[in-house]
Amino acid sequence: MKSIVFIISLPRSGSTLLQRLLMQHPGVSSVSEPWLMLPLAYMRDQFGKVMAPYDHQLAQIAINDLVKSLDGKDDEWAACIRGFSDQVYASLSSDSSKLFIDKTPRYFLILPFLEKVYPDAKYIFLFRQPLAVMASIVKAWNYGRFMPCYQNSVDLYMGPRLLVDAWDRLKGKSIRISYEALVTDSDATLSYVMDYLGLPTEEMSSDLGAENPLAGIMGDKTGARRYNSVSTESLGQWAALFDSWYRRRYAVRYLEELGDRVIEGLGYDRDQLVRELKNDRRTARIGVRDAFDSVRVSMYHGITGDYMQRVMRKILVPGSMFWKRR
Repeated sequence: MKSIVFIISLPRSGSTLLQRLLMQHPGVSSVSEPWLMLPLAYMRDQFGKVMAPYDHQLAQIAINDLVKSLDGKDDEWAACIRGFSDQVYASLSSDSSKLFIDKTPRYFLILPFLEKVYPDAKYIFLFRQPLAVMASIVKAWNYGRFMPCYQNSVDLYMGPRLLVDAWDRLKGKSIRISYEALVTDSDATLSYVMDYLGLPTEEMSSDLGAENPLAGIMGDKTGARRYNSVSTESLGQWAALFDSWYRRRYAVRYLEELGDRVIEGLGYDRDQLVRELKNDRRTARIGVRDAFDSVRVSMYHGITGDYMQRVMRKILVPGSMFWKRR
């Protein structure tokens, strides 16, 4: 089986760019974003709500009971998962490649599972300044409306903490790079990554080519269409998003909530980021619409949350006043 490489990052951190650069080498295979390991991990572990026509919680109970029947229990289950995923990765790889790269941003949620299934895998941690990640998410996915917690609170709040914790745990056998280094000194950064992967760098270039080599519908299609080579254009754009009093206040509170340990673990300085926000000379709006959007998001989360659904079920469904969650 080919060696497996996982790119571990938050969404909107430049992972598609790194993936495209690495795929220039004939020894590397990949597809856009497999998402393969996420549902495999959550067959046994509960996080949030899984929508399915069957009862996912009951399925988890059944599968955990099934694992107890295996002679090797957890280890044998991990081997079974690996046998399946190895076959999928092999089918997606070219005959000439030595490595398959799985770039799925939300793998930060399941790193202990990946470590269990692939203890011999290589991990490339890609970090980006957290406010730049937030700005990119708002612009790319929320159409510029300032609703960073609408569907990305996991990425923005839990993600950075899990990344830093995982790096502390895996740094003995992994490498880390930053988005800023990737776009400002791509040759040196690529050389560092290729040396870690054990591949020669002669065929590497910061020229991405006119066509995106990544098969699949996931990943950053906007960046793939817009850029044919590595560009530093995005580096100074993040502060422009925080153009209202409300947005700047939100950004400062967000950095405070992440805390110095996490921000420094990502490789950045909280005080410096706050200074950059305050030194931005653009005229700041009050941000009434931004505040209204945040209220709408809070209402959405309150209405769709698991607790509210249990309350409404008790009120509206006959005979469910004594319903208890398993």
